[in-house]
Amino acid sequence: MASLKYFLLRAVLFVVPFAVFMVLRIGVVLSAIYAVLIAFAINFLFLTRQRNAAASEVRDVFGGRKQVRSKRELADAEVEDALDEAQRADQEAEYEGAEGDENPSAEGNENPSAEGGKGEGGKAEGDRAQGDRAEGDTDVRGHGALREPASQGRKTEDRRTEDRRTEDRKAEDRRTEDLKAQDSGEQGTAS
Repeated sequence: MASLKYFLLRAVLFVVPFAVFMVLRIGVVLSAIYAVLIAFAINFLFLTRQRNAAASEVRDVFGGRKQVRSKRELADAEVEDALDEAQRADQEAEYEGAEGDENPSAEGNENPSAEGGKGEGGKAEGDRAQGDRAEGDTDVRGHGALREPASQGRKTEDRRTEDRRTEDRKAEDRRTEDLKAQDSGEQGTAS
């Protein structure tokens, strides 16, 4: 607000002398030059406090110290932050619940990561992975005695999520290929 007041004062200090000189028919160029000189002199001598306040305001805005968001924008940001935190908490709770279902260390189930390669020694790899866990080793998820740091937990979670998406894409591709094979088989018998 201080910069706006200062701008308006400077404009008035220029316009008033300019209008007076134009009424006296001094000429446009000379009127402008005289008006600028008068506005500068008055500004320099009498408007130091307003100039400093305007400069401080501009410095705060462009220096990053002053909030340039409106109250509504700040309220919206707070609501978004709260929603993000709630979603994160739900995802973590869902992940922890799903993680308990997927932990094959005590049940004797096959290792989920070895399911795709059952035909070529996948079963043996799954058994080997289970044997390692049975010996007391901790896995990447932090089950057992050792826990992973929080920063690594987020990265590991992202990797697991990406692995699940990749597996889902592969399964979808297989289904699509099967459907295409069925369609081509049906078209061959129809011909």
